[in-house]
Parts: sequence; structure tokens; C-alpha cells
Amino acid sequence: MSEREAEASSPPVPAEYLGVWRRSLLKTKGGTHDTSSQVYWLQTEHLHCDLRVPPAAGQIVQALGDCSDAEYLALAKQYAFAGRTEVQGDIATWYREIDFEPPGKPDVGRMTFVTPDILHEDDPDASFAAYHETWERVPGTREPSQCWGFRLAASEEGSQRSGFLLTAGDRFMFAADRVRPLPAGAGTMREIIGSSRAQEEKVELLGFEVSYGSTCAWTIELSTLPQQRGATLLKGEASSLSSAKLKSVLEAGTPIHMGGIMPHNGWRASLPKEVYAKA
Repeated sequence: MSEREAEASSPPVPAEYLGVWRRSLLKTKGGTHDTSSQVYWLQTEHLHCDLRVPPAAGQIVQALGDCSDAEYLALAKQYAFAGRTEVQGDIATWYREIDFEPPGKPDVGRMTFVTPDILHEDDPDASFAAYHETWERVPGTREPSQCWGFRLAASEEGSQRSGFLLTAGDRFMFAADRVRPLPAGAGTMREIIGSSRAQEEKVELLGFEVSYGSTCAWTIELSTLPQQRGATLLKGEASSLSSAKLKSVLEAGTPIHMGGIMPHNGWRASLPKEVYAKA
């Protein structure tokens, strides 16, 4: 079964999961205690997008083509992915359909709502307890009518690139796969970048975008691509579209130019209306 078919047949996640969540704490069995990384997760009824930027990567301001080897290694320590979510009882599973890292297994976590807007995620194997994360919902992002998502496909003949656009309240997350996907079993991004020699190769490998920002003027506040921070997600006249209007444009199948590494003819919604209207 394809991810599209799985989404069409799977129930939506419970309403309490909807919105944007900011991670305030990560603790691991190995001794990590992280409160400084910038981490956001946006959840719609079926789709998710996740962005994790460590402090060193967040301080880089120049474009990928202008970075030093040390900066490429810092950027390689980011994490970002998007795909389908399933929740069964207190177990959530995030299927990474596109991923900053080489293809791997889904994420699985045991979820506990401490309050309606504070969520704890723990290792589902309680005997091992490898990690703990605390998530706090960003205010104003829970309203279901303002929480929607689309899978995207490049409007370019022969291209297999895919992406996602999700919104919740006045927040959005956009994800776009590389022009050429990474092969399975290629090692971690840090290993891949560390063994790459040509600058052009490093730029291509790091050309995976997940951006987070405000639907007011579609301004990007955080991104895996340093040059996208402070930029506008939507290009040209589309930048003035409201969230509701953009949703209508995508539902109509109209290509939209968005993101930092755009297909020549833009992005279009890749699912029929009766499926993506549920996301």
C-alpha cells in the first residue's frame, strides 16, 4: 500500500494533537539535555512536518554556496522530515516520507498529555527509556478549520520531487525533497558531508528544505536552508494570498511557486480533493 492509499484509509489523528508544537526539552539516556535547539512539529489530521535546528546551524546566515566546510558539517546536524502520522491509543507513529537524513525507520513515541497544551513523548520501550521530549503547543494553532495540509508534486515533466505544505492558525511549515534523493544505507548526513569533497556536491546534498514561519506575508522564520530565513515562501503575486485563498488555489490544481529550490513550473497538490481535504 502506498503512503497516499494509507492516508486515505487511515483515521485522522485525535483532535488534541492538531497544531504547532515547540519542543522545550530533550533528554536522552546517553546524557543529552537539550533546551537550546529550535524544534517545531506541525500536525494536521493526517500529515506532519518536523524541523530541528541546533544552535550552531541556526547561527549560519550565508547561502549554502558560500559556507565553509565547518559550516557544512554544522548544517548536516539538522533534522527535518515530513509525512503521514498515525495514532493508536497512546502510541504515535510518524512515517518519514521525505527526510533530511537517508531513508530509515518511522519514528514511534509514547505520548502523554500533561495538560491540553503540554505533551510528553517517551521511548515506547519503557524498560529502555532511551529519550524523553517535552512539547508545548504554540498558542492559536489548534483550531481544526485552520489546520490543513497538502502533499505536493513538482510541476515538471520527469521530476519525482515531492513536498508538503501544512498550516495551523497563522503558522506554516513547508518541506521539499532534494532534486536527487539520497540512497538508502548511505550513512548519516554528517558522515556523508564529512566524506564529500566538492563544494557543489555538499550544496546538492544539503538542498533539502523544511521552513517554518508566519502565514502573514508567508515570512520564513526558521529553515534548514540558511538563505531562506527571512525570505518569503510564496513567490510573486502569490505572496499576498491568505491561507484560505492559497488552500483554494491548491485545491484547484494550480501550480504555485514556493520555496528556495523550486521546480521550474512550481508545485501543485498531488492528491485528489476528497483525500487531501481530510489532511
